Amino acid sequence: MLLFIFIFVNSSSFVTIPDVTGESKDTAIKSLKEIGLIPITRGIGDKVLYTDPKFGEKVKKGRHVFIQLGKIDQLSVPDLIGVPLEIAEQFLVSYNLKYKIIKIYFPDEEIETVIDMEPKPNSPVNEGDTILLKVSSSEVNK
Repeated sequence: MLLFIFIFVNSSSFVTIPDVTGESKDTAIKSLKEIGLIPITRGIGDKVLYTDPKFGEKVKKGRHVFIQLGKIDQLSVPDLIGVPLEIAEQFLVSYNLKYKIIKIYFPDEEIETVIDMEPKPNSPVNEGDTILLKVSSSEVNK
C-alpha cells in the first residue's frame, strides 16, 4: 500500500518543459507558470534563446526553470559563440536560418560548443544565407 501511495504522489507531480524557444519573455513566463513551474529570467532581451532544463525534459511541478533571453534582430547574425551546439541548432532552426557545422579540434574548450561563426555575430544577414558554425571537437578532422 505504501508503494502505491509513493508511486501515485510522485507520478502526478511531473510536467514536461514546453518549447518556448523564440517566444517573447512574457509568453514564455506565462507558459511555464500555467503548468506549475517557476520561471527565472537571465540575460537582456525580448526573445527566449533557450531554457534550462531544456524543452522536452520531465521535471517536478514547482521547479525553477531558467529562461535565457537575448535581443534578437532577425536581420542580424545572432551571437552564438560559447553556446552548446544543440542549443545553437535549436535557435537557428526556430528562426528559419540555414547553417553548416565545421568541427575543429579544440581541446581547451567544452566539447560541442560554438567557438566561432561566419559571418560574425551582429553582421547583416539575408534570408537564405547560410551561417557557418565552428564547433569544438575532441577529435581531429580526418
